[in-house]
Amino acid sequence: MGLLMMTAACNSGTDQAQPQGAGMPGGHGGGASGAAGAAGAAGDSGAAGKRGSGYELHVTGSGALEASAAVVDVTPSRYEIYRDCGEDGLCAGDEGYAGPDKDEANAEFDKGETFLDCGLDRLCPGDDGYTAPDEGEADGKFQAIFLAGFQGGFGSPIGGRPMLGVHDPIDARLLYLKQGEAELLVLTFDVIGLMPKYVNMLKRRIAEDHGIARGAIVVNAVHNHEGPDSMGPWSAAGVAAWWIEPAMENVLSAVGPLLASTAPARLRAAAAYPVSCVDAATGALKTIADCDEPRDESMSGAHDVPLLERDIRDPWIRDMLVSAARLEKAEGGEAIATIVNWSNHPEALADENSLASSDFPGYARRRVEALGGGVGIYWSGAVGGLMTPLRGTAVPAWSIDGQRSSGPDLITEASFDKAISLGYEVGQTASDALQGAATDNAPTLEVETIDFDVPLTAELNLLFTLTTYFDESDKMLVFDGPGCAERGCLRSQVTHVRLGELEILTIPGELFPEYVVGRSASSVSYAGWPTYEFSSVAGLRDVMKGDVPMFVGLANAELGYMMPRGDFLKDGNPYLDGKAPYDHPNHYEESVSPGAAVGDLYCDRARALLGASGPCLGGL
Repeated sequence: MGLLMMTAACNSGTDQAQPQGAGMPGGHGGGASGAAGAAGAAGDSGAAGKRGSGYELHVTGSGALEASAAVVDVTPSRYEIYRDCGEDGLCAGDEGYAGPDKDEANAEFDKGETFLDCGLDRLCPGDDGYTAPDEGEADGKFQAIFLAGFQGGFGSPIGGRPMLGVHDPIDARLLYLKQGEAELLVLTFDVIGLMPKYVNMLKRRIAEDHGIARGAIVVNAVHNHEGPDSMGPWSAAGVAAWWIEPAMENVLSAVGPLLASTAPARLRAAAAYPVSCVDAATGALKTIADCDEPRDESMSGAHDVPLLERDIRDPWIRDMLVSAARLEKAEGGEAIATIVNWSNHPEALADENSLASSDFPGYARRRVEALGGGVGIYWSGAVGGLMTPLRGTAVPAWSIDGQRSSGPDLITEASFDKAISLGYEVGQTASDALQGAATDNAPTLEVETIDFDVPLTAELNLLFTLTTYFDESDKMLVFDGPGCAERGCLRSQVTHVRLGELEILTIPGELFPEYVVGRSASSVSYAGWPTYEFSSVAGLRDVMKGDVPMFVGLANAELGYMMPRGDFLKDGNPYLDGKAPYDHPNHYEESVSPGAAVGDLYCDRARALLGASGPCLGGL
């Protein structure tokens, strides 16, 4: 199994951001925006408004738009590794090795396997470069950094997926927009999610240090399943503080240079559909409008072969739209940044990979950068429901140097080739769409943020009440809203942004895509179970006014899966007739969801923020 292929030290304090913008400093945070930042830092929740109670920020820019972008490398560089040799502890080349045995090379730390107690520099006496013992050396403790998203440590290293090296960097990508008193700062991390403890610390520190309103700051994750565990459940002892805390400080250090490097900017925005299926009869590649989609995850009946992603939660709904925006310097048109927004779980490498990687989002960024897009930024959309490239989903093959195979050849198995190809396919779709997009030389920036309170009703929510998940200076557990009296509510935010024809809505978790694209009422039959009836859902995209919509998932929180109330299978549901919900074939997301009501609550709140009337559920 390969070890370190590419290193990037984020823990040494030497990582530097790479801002893209003008070389000239620009002012920020003044006037009303600065005042709002101070109020946000002080914990002011604002007054009740037409959209409901809770903090509200609403600011519209004037004058010239300015923009800048930066990359901060947050790749772990300090961690111990293990020998993935299986139950007998013997790897190829060891004395007595007879061949692979149980659990060998499965990317899990299993019983019988040993770790190398060499400290965080991974150098033991006798190794080239060894000078002296370092932190953690010979202490009998496994200082691993576990990869998130699949196998879980849950308090024990056994069964977890410790990283053995780095395939490609784990980044934070920063975008800053300013227009008069209106500002927007988006910090995007190549991790599975960020808890309020870190989200609110970043917002508070930036508000205090730079005067940006907390409601004008969005902290989101791409939901990467091949990066370091940033939440805790996949690790033996929670998040590795020796990695994440310096990484956060490095990001905070990059904000000042980012704000000082803005350039007058113009905008191009566009949306397009990538290839979405293979015609079952002809083998031709088609986009979603022409695809004969399956009715459910069983894939029964006649249908085309899905490409790029599949839906593994009934009913079958895919949101294939790739939305893109490019910020260019007003003078000369040099690209500052290109944003790519799409909805799919970043897990093309699956669960037998031991090398840290940004999965396909990193390669989507690499593709737009190679095509002159400035700093590439990828925002995951509505990935719940569950949108995935796994289970044999085919992807047109690309070479690492950006050549699409003739035919094209299709990759179905989880691999780096699949991650590269999926990222390049999405990045190319975004770049092609932008080629024909009109330039908006004077877009107006409008930013609105409201509180979103999530009742703590499901078992998963109880985790959020633990002090380890909170930045203690913030009052994120509230008891004064609807449904909050008994256990309280977790307070998050939803942000709505307009920039010319670009319209952005944030999601504090993994939203089912039917909330975005809508769905008609339908039913699915299951062997041994009654037919299940799914209600219609009104799509949020239909009530957005911008020509180019973006949904930014896992923004300001990772609340888990957010699904229609009627889809939520739990004990007491008459449909189950006393059977355990976990036995039903259309059950998984409930186990990592904040509760049955949260999806509808979010969607109704979002509709109000968008100025639409009526509920989401049953809205068609």
